[in-house]
This record gives sequence, C-alpha cells and structure tokens, in this order.
Amino acid sequence: RISNLAAFFKELQLLKKQYKKAEAGKKADQSLPEHEKEFKATDQEYESAQKGSGKLTEKLNKLLDGVALSEYHARRESLLEKKYLLEKIASLEEERRKLVDGHPCPLCGSIEHPFAAGNVPEVKEADKEIKQLNKLIKSAEALETELKESREHEVTLLKKRSEAESRHNLAVHEKAAHEKSIDQLTKELEKAKQRAEKARSDVHKNLS
Repeated sequence: RISNLAAFFKELQLLKKQYKKAEAGKKADQSLPEHEKEFKATDQEYESAQKGSGKLTEKLNKLLDGVALSEYHARRESLLEKKYLLEKIASLEEERRKLVDGHPCPLCGSIEHPFAAGNVPEVKEADKEIKQLNKLIKSAEALETELKESREHEVTLLKKRSEAESRHNLAVHEKAAHEKSIDQLTKELEKAKQRAEKARSDVHKNLS
C-alpha cells in the first residue's frame, strides 16, 4: 500500500513536470501572431499585383481592339512599301507627263495610266496612317513590357505568399499541439491526484 502511494506520488510529480514544460512551450511560442500578420500582408500584395496585371491586360486589349500586335506590324510594313512605291512614282514626273489616257504606254503597252500626271496618290495619306500605327505599336509594346514585368512580380509574390502561408500553418499546428498536450496532461494530472488521494486515504485507514 505504501509502495503504491509512493508510485502514485512519483507519477504525479512527473506529470506536473510535463505540464510545466508544455505550458512553457506554449508561452515561448509567440510566433503565431507575427506569422499571421506576415501571411495577410503577402496575400494582399499578391492580390494587388494580380489586379494590376488585370488592368494592364484590359488596357492592352482595348488598345489592340481584337487585332494581334503582329498584324499591326504587318500593316505598317505594307504601308512603308506602298509609300516607297508612291515616292518612286512621284519621282518619275517627266515620264508620266508623256502618258495620255487611251494611248499605249511605251514601256508596258497599257492604255490605262492610273499614275499619269495628276493621278498620283497622296503620299501624305500613307504617312499619316504610318504615324498612327507607329504610335499604336509603341504604346502596345510598352504595355506588353510592363505586363510581362508585372506577371514576373506576381510569380515572386506568389512564392513569398506560399512560404509565409507554410510558416503560418506550422505555427497554427504547433499551437494546437501545445494546447492538446496541455489539455491531455490536465486530465491525467486530475486522475493521478485522485489515485494518489485514494491511496493515501487507504493507507490512513489501514494504519488506524
């Protein structure tokens, strides 16, 4: 009986030590609020970057108006070629003066002369359209560069957010583990106290 009592009290002391250790671990782990704050901040940063990329995409789509940027490049190249030909035609002033509608061309034999004197298309029109395309292409390329940088920044922030989330989840898990351990030890301590008290009461009865 006395040996049982000693064993119960020894168990009780051991459980008290474990409980104090678990309590100390819980108090020492103050990282959860910090990790929670960090995770929220990185989450907001990432969402903000996503919105920024979305706005840039909308702006670029509006500018291109459903046409691929490569098509605008192709249009400009075509107009530059057209401008070159028009300038070439305009430079043949003397030869064009000799052409008369209804009479064959001495070079090709055609009786129609769309580029005879007074029939030369305006180079200014091609110039105007080329300038407009240059402006559009320059703006679109600048937006594409900005969008690319924005999306690269998104990837960086997503990685940062994931790391912060992992640290936060680990802190949550550790806090829950400490609380569970303390709860379990509290119950075991109560049972151990009851067993020790019963053993002590039995010893007193036997000694009476």
